[in-house]
Order: sequence, then structure tokens, then C-alpha cells
Amino acid sequence: MLCRNTRKKKRRVPLTRKHVCKKSNSDGRKDCKKKTITVCPLPRKKGRKKMIVICKKNKRVACPSPKINVTAPQGIQGPQGLLGLQGVQGPLGIQGPPGLPGPSIIPEIIIVPSAQRYFYTIISDTQSLVTIPANEFTNDEGRFISAFIEVGQNSYSNLYINGMLQEGSLYSLNTNALTISANNQTIFSGTPIILEIIQFFAQTSS
Repeated sequence: MLCRNTRKKKRRVPLTRKHVCKKSNSDGRKDCKKKTITVCPLPRKKGRKKMIVICKKNKRVACPSPKINVTAPQGIQGPQGLLGLQGVQGPLGIQGPPGLPGPSIIPEIIIVPSAQRYFYTIISDTQSLVTIPANEFTNDEGRFISAFIEVGQNSYSNLYINGMLQEGSLYSLNTNALTISANNQTIFSGTPIILEIIQFFAQTSS
């Protein structure tokens, strides 16, 4: 195709094709669409510079696809799994503060006495010191004993001669024998001797 130039002599000038850059932002992307138009070049005048139009192509930038979250209904709970191995014991923690003191309970102490009596009969008259072994005494059941086991810090004793209570200074007692000082008085044969030992026990009330 030829274009006619009317300013100068009639001559045929070949047409040139130029490419125009057009931006399209309808979808959020930068595109360069080529469009070719046909123009009629004018004759160059002297002193006029030749203008060149350069179209730069825009780079395509990919638009990230939107994230779609779909929430589905919760399924049925599965069966319980097997019990795992026991883990390693952790370090000992810091000791906590001491708690408040509890109420103090004072038990009630009850003293319970226990009395034992032992019997002996003098077999001959005496006016001096006489020692009677423990195994010659009998208890309340009439049985001979082997020792005065109740003698100790938690007990005391009473001595009766012919039914009369005697002074504590007139006799001495240990687990093996009873020693009586007649104090120059005669203890006749057949005189009954009664030794009473009272022992104390401490019990707490429940």
C-alpha cells in the first residue's frame, strides 16, 4: 500500500508500520500487547531530527493464587493407642515452704497401781538380824515365788509383822531377799510376815 504526500510533489512513499505498547490492568497483571498501526511518514526537513519511538515490554509478574480454607466436620475419634514407654525421671524440684503446725495433742496419762502380797512364817525365835530368801515366800495363790520382780523405781513396799505395819527403817528389800532388823526385840516362832509391794504403771487415754 502507498500513501500520497500532498505537501510536495506527488510521489509514492512506502508505508511504515509502527508498534504501539498498550497496558492492560484489568486482571492485575502488567501485559504488553503489541498493536501495529500504519502511518504515513512525512518528508524530513532539513535540521529536523529523526525521532525514534522505542516501546519497552513490561515483564510479566505472576499473581499468587488465593488461599482457600475449607473447614470439614470433625471425624469420629479413633481407638486409643498403646501405652508408651515410661520416660526418664525429671530432676527433683525445689522444696516448698513448710506448712502450718498442726494442733498439739497432749495425751492424758493415767497412773494405775498394782499390789502384790507375799507371805512367810517365822520358824524359830529370833532377836537379831534375819534374812529371808524370796523363794521361801508364797503369793496370793499360795505358790512359791522365785524373786520379788516388782521391786524398782516405780514401786514401794510395806512390811507387816504379826499384822502390824512396820517402820521402813527396820527392813531392807531387793529382788532376792527380805532383811529384817529385830532391834533387840524377839520375833517368836510362828509369827506371820506379810510383804506388800505396790507397783505403778502409766497409761495414756485413747
